[in-house]
Amino acid sequence: MLPYCSFIASILFLGISLHHPPPKSLKTTTTLVSQNLQDTLFAQGQALYKTNCVACHTSSPKGGAGPAPNLVGVQMRWKDYPKEDLFNFIRNSQRMIKEGHPKAVKVSKQWDGVMTAYPSLSDEEIQSMLYFVDKEAYQKE
Repeated sequence: MLPYCSFIASILFLGISLHHPPPKSLKTTTTLVSQNLQDTLFAQGQALYKTNCVACHTSSPKGGAGPAPNLVGVQMRWKDYPKEDLFNFIRNSQRMIKEGHPKAVKVSKQWDGVMTAYPSLSDEEIQSMLYFVDKEAYQKE
């Protein structure tokens, strides 16, 4: 009878713990971890953007036109293509233009000049720059 009682007690305890929300401290910890990851992603993106992009591109929705397109909304403008296409364009736009990629060709016709190639940027680095551009631009509105 004793094993049966402890089994029932275990089931009751599990049921009670599943129906109650986690303690507030756990929610706070999860939120803080999420914010820290976003802050880190933002800071990394900001540093990479300033090093690689700011000379030609602007990210402010109210900013003036530079020698290259404003990057606010760039992911949306490439939404009809796989994310890898935008990443590959950033890494080597000229190769994509020569290969006849429709979006790459269209962008090249809209803007004079040649985009600098960044072949060593990882997916994570490019994603952090895109995150920075969107976050920075839409916080200022």
